[in-house]
Amino acid sequence: VPLEHTESSYAVEQLKALLPTLLITLKYDLIINTTDSSYTHAAYLSPLYAEDNLVSISRFRNGSKVYVPAVSDNSLGTPKIYGDCFYLRHQTRIHKGIAPKTGKPYEKEQVTIYDLPYSEAQHFETKTKKGRPIIIQLFRWNDLKIRTKNGHCMKHKPFDLVGVKVVDANTGELVFKREMFYCIFGKRKTEISLEQSYWDYRHRYDIEPSFRFNKQKMFLDSYDCEDVQYLDNFLLVNQLANWLLYVAADEVDFIPRKWEKNKANPPPKPDKLSIAKTHRSVERLFLTFDKEPFLQKPSKKGKGNIKKE
Repeated sequence: VPLEHTESSYAVEQLKALLPTLLITLKYDLIINTTDSSYTHAAYLSPLYAEDNLVSISRFRNGSKVYVPAVSDNSLGTPKIYGDCFYLRHQTRIHKGIAPKTGKPYEKEQVTIYDLPYSEAQHFETKTKKGRPIIIQLFRWNDLKIRTKNGHCMKHKPFDLVGVKVVDANTGELVFKREMFYCIFGKRKTEISLEQSYWDYRHRYDIEPSFRFNKQKMFLDSYDCEDVQYLDNFLLVNQLANWLLYVAADEVDFIPRKWEKNKANPPPKPDKLSIAKTHRSVERLFLTFDKEPFLQKPSKKGKGNIKKE
């Protein structure tokens, strides 16, 4: 990230530079970009609202504040933009704290978003990769807002909020203690259905294990250099290694170690091996290759320097 940019502003520039290639060259009609909670703020979302063919699906931090639009305008002054405030929590709670200016204790009620009637709800059944049956409960609230911050205006840029609960189909208990919340942000947000938005964001889960693997096994964050060109070359080699493992995932079989075997309840075989399991199994495939192209080429030794008397 250059010194004159923040992570958010530089990500916005990179995304805007990429959009013409996707829309014009590849002729895509709608671009959906998914991000984690580090980018769910005004500095990142506000500049992207001008892109007509871009929709961002971005996760909220638990406990974040959202607002409904104001119902009545203030006829005596500036029109009111924000209405009631709701918190992205499972239930309403009383927050106790100390005011930084006065030093006096205070109590504030944090009303849960579930007290606000949702615009749409949907439940469907699915399974985890290990075969555990679960129920996905989705709730959608349309046209909510967040506050303007550091000059990035969000007053007239509404988004749709989605709350996700994952329930065990056998016990009826929540699989995760905290629900997941994400926003659907963009001028064409209404074209993204509730279930489609969930699966679009779920595809992000493949990114996190990939980054972890590249840092641990491919030294992604360990390569230090003074020239950016050297770093670009290293990243290209890293991408080629990832592509090789992706292709090899269909050619190898994963053989777990003795302590990893579950004979009583073996998990179902996945459609495609993960990058980490492929890396552990790919050596058997590489040993079947012809070694001759990779061997050192023979060469005749020269006479060397002639010693002078």
